[in-house]
Amino acid sequence: MGMDEQVKVVDVTTRAMDSDGVYMAGIVPNPLNDARKLIGELESLQRPPDCYLIMPLSGVYDPTGIYKEYMALGEEVGDRFGARLIYYFKQSKELDAVVKLFRDSDEWIGVKVGTGIEDVEPLLRGVDDNGLVIWGIGDRSTASARLGSKGHTSGIAVAYAKASDAINNAQRVGDFAEAARVEKAISGLEDIRFRNNRVHNYSAVVEAMHLSGFNDIDGGEGAPFNPRVPAEVAAEVAKAIEGLAEYH
Repeated sequence: MGMDEQVKVVDVTTRAMDSDGVYMAGIVPNPLNDARKLIGELESLQRPPDCYLIMPLSGVYDPTGIYKEYMALGEEVGDRFGARLIYYFKQSKELDAVVKLFRDSDEWIGVKVGTGIEDVEPLLRGVDDNGLVIWGIGDRSTASARLGSKGHTSGIAVAYAKASDAINNAQRVGDFAEAARVEKAISGLEDIRFRNNRVHNYSAVVEAMHLSGFNDIDGGEGAPFNPRVPAEVAAEVAKAIEGLAEYH
């Protein structure tokens, strides 16, 4: 979607939720000037986002530039709007730059781990008390939570929010066995989502929405880069969601 469409979606959503939750808006930083402009437009809304997830850069770049440019971005939007930023950590080569960013910046408040479990401990040690380390690779997050990360992103919450909540609530009280039990229940759907370099990461959940029979959600018609799954994958999704109705 274009920037104008994104502003409209955020506007409608934040006004509808009002103060009933925390809204994090995703910002694509290519080019960085467009990101600055978009944050400015979103901050002018009746109910602005609470924070911004800065998505991964595309193309080839030097992590040294990450520190320099993102320090400047944080200072600018922090001074102008009081904005707070979350870093989407997608390449392990960025670790040293990201750690330095969090140590030196007041505006960068969290990092979403999008690489693997091997980077959780180094990020926790580096970021220390200067930011929140969040697991960002699906609901199978208990291994990361055991190491000390807080919270996780979920791709299935649009259909099975109670599963995501149950996992997170169990982790928050240190009941990792219960978190693992719920993870096992949704593991079939997660397996499909993360297979083959995550090719069905989104479309498998959309298929689950269509097959679930729930009338309070709408899977839509797919999108150019995320079409409906093939028939054989749909059959796998149908099997994976058997017994998951209690988590809707």
